[in-house]
Amino acid sequence: METMDRSRRQRSTGSPGASRQVSARTGRPFVAVTIALLLGLCAALAPGATAVEPSAPETILPGDPAVSSTPGLTGSTGGWIVAGKSGDRARAIAAVHRADAISGPDNTWVIETSRATAFARDLENRGLLLYAEPNLPVTPAAYPKDRLADEQWWLPMIVDVEKTTPPKVTPSSPSLALIERSADPLHPDLATAKLEDPAPIGPVADLHGTIVAAIAGSPAEGGGIRGVWPGMKMRLFEQGETCSSATEAVYAAARNGAPVINMSYGFPADRCEIHYQATEFAVYRGSLPVAAAGNTFLDANNLAMRPATDPHVVSVSAVDELEQVADFATRNAQVDLTAPGVALLAPNVSTTNGIVVRDHGYSSGTSFSAPMVSAAATWLSQARSDLSARQISRLLTSSARDLGPKGWDREYGAGLLNIDAALKAVSPPDDPREPNDDIEWINGSKLKNRGRPIVAPRIYRPGFEARELVRATLSTRDDPVDVYRMRIGREATVVYRVDQLSGDVAVQTFQVGTGSVENVRKAFASSDKKAPDPEGIRVVNRSRKARDFYLAIKPGRNQDGVYARYRVTVQSIR
Repeated sequence: METMDRSRRQRSTGSPGASRQVSARTGRPFVAVTIALLLGLCAALAPGATAVEPSAPETILPGDPAVSSTPGLTGSTGGWIVAGKSGDRARAIAAVHRADAISGPDNTWVIETSRATAFARDLENRGLLLYAEPNLPVTPAAYPKDRLADEQWWLPMIVDVEKTTPPKVTPSSPSLALIERSADPLHPDLATAKLEDPAPIGPVADLHGTIVAAIAGSPAEGGGIRGVWPGMKMRLFEQGETCSSATEAVYAAARNGAPVINMSYGFPADRCEIHYQATEFAVYRGSLPVAAAGNTFLDANNLAMRPATDPHVVSVSAVDELEQVADFATRNAQVDLTAPGVALLAPNVSTTNGIVVRDHGYSSGTSFSAPMVSAAATWLSQARSDLSARQISRLLTSSARDLGPKGWDREYGAGLLNIDAALKAVSPPDDPREPNDDIEWINGSKLKNRGRPIVAPRIYRPGFEARELVRATLSTRDDPVDVYRMRIGREATVVYRVDQLSGDVAVQTFQVGTGSVENVRKAFASSDKKAPDPEGIRVVNRSRKARDFYLAIKPGRNQDGVYARYRVTVQSIR
């Protein structure tokens, strides 16, 4: 979702879901410097050519003119590297000068700067010196520059562009799914992008998708801006113009194995129910849905928007350059995260006398905050490939930089996207078997191939050690109920124990055939003890056949906070 820039720049009007951009600003002149690295491009020398031997490393010592005149050498605090010819004589001299051997190369040492010259001269006088140089600090590659990078105020807000290096994009890198109407592959910011199936309609009609794709993954080709993950793999799934066509696009992205699905659009939260089913299917297939929170605060009385309000969808709101929530941003209990979304320098398209001009302008909206989070999540799916989509979702919120009132709030959610913190944060607990928010999601009525039961072990003797069946997390905002289909053997009595690892949970059991766990009168057993005491349910099957039932985990009466963690174990006692 996008909205107009309501600050100092030109204003346009439209509906809450309409595309709103302002005119481009004249780009500043720039100088492009190209360094060609020709590695392994020549299989053989031309006739008559002579091979050039690599030159010996230069000897640079403290006080040499090269130290003060060469960028990067001044101020080196790591001491000096000195290399000598192999042999016991060089090693003996190194010992005299108290130099530390470097593990790996033979007869190469690190020595304090103040003793480096004497050590090197001593080796040189005996014909043993190979070279000497400052022990420079490692300089991260960081983000590639681009022509308008200095005007991208928003990128340094979410990642350290001077120190953090985006991961290398390889053929096996994950691909971000963009649910968009179309994108313009000819815009300078996408001309060399790894964007599959852009489905262009026309430069102006494509603009929304062009901006979303460029913010996520423009490859810093020298034509404008750089994306959150420059050059990342993306694939556009055609959104169409209706609820049903957008739903079909989400299904297609999930079936394609997209690790992250970006949805920069919305419907009123009580409409387009089939789209909710699509995002739950995506969760079932292991995708992470990310959606724009909406731009309805001023224009539509803060109308809540689907899919951002649906369970397991990361809802992204927008902030301005001063880290204040955007005046247009929708605010509600489902907001998870914020990212910059006001007056973003982004692709722009205009026509003059029928001539298409592809340049840059300023655009605002949660539509353009969402792909920042989606790109970061896709980045994490490569950098921390051991994590599930649910863990990456939790990682993004748990590592966010808190804004507004302390802790989670309706305006900022958990806070501002912080990619550096997310890359380093401790892995959060997993939340498997989602979606299982109610019986309808696991009995096959809304998702096919669901409902495989968790089977209790067929051991009927007292004292049998409890067997862990599942360990998961509840979220009072996004995932307040977990339901499991359980199966016990014939003529068996089984105790299900629920350990309250953090927070407070309650347990209920329902007969197969119950429509929803909201119908608490249908519960045949329940337990709600104050944490940390474990909950316990005893289930008896007197039938000569195995029987199924539903086990529901909900926040307990004493739950305080957003998350509660629990573990379900089983003990067959007869």
